This record gives sequence, C-alpha cells and structure tokens, in this order.
Amino acid sequence: MRKLYVVAALLSLVGLADALYLTIEHVTGQSIRCTIISGCSAVLSSPYAVVAGIPLAAVGAAAYFTVFSLAILTLFGYHWAGCLCEGW
Repeated sequence: MRKLYVVAALLSLVGLADALYLTIEHVTGQSIRCTIISGCSAVLSSPYAVVAGIPLAAVGAAAYFTVFSLAILTLFGYHWAGCLCEGW
C-alpha cells in the first residue's frame, strides 16, 4: 500500500511542476514551446483558460499540490490525511 502513495506523490509532483509552468507562462503572457504538436499557446491564451479570473492551470496546480501533500502526510503516518487502511 505504501508503494501506491509513493507513486501518487511522484506523479502529482510531476503534474504540479507542469501546472506551475503553465500558470507562470499564462500570467506572464509568454508563448510556450510546443515540441510534439502545435497550438499550445492558442490554448493557453484562450478565453476558456480562465474562470472567474483564475487560470485553470492554477486550479490544477492546487489540486496536484493537495494530492502530493496528502500522499506525503499519509506516508509519514498522519492517519487523518486520507489513509483508511488498518495497521498504519
């Protein structure tokens, strides 16, 4: 079960880095580099990329940070962080 939390922490850390990058690029108005496909800047500058003045990438960053934090807290034995397993 611990491996699941380690994997969740690592994947959410990668997602957090990506979401933070996209948030910074959106806020600063920079054009992002697309290596695989084109149109990344068009998506980031779209009116649908912002809800109530908040970039959706920032919402994603907050979600990834929450998952990372809960996974790490659970790994270190904080039962209130989300582990519903016996014996932790």
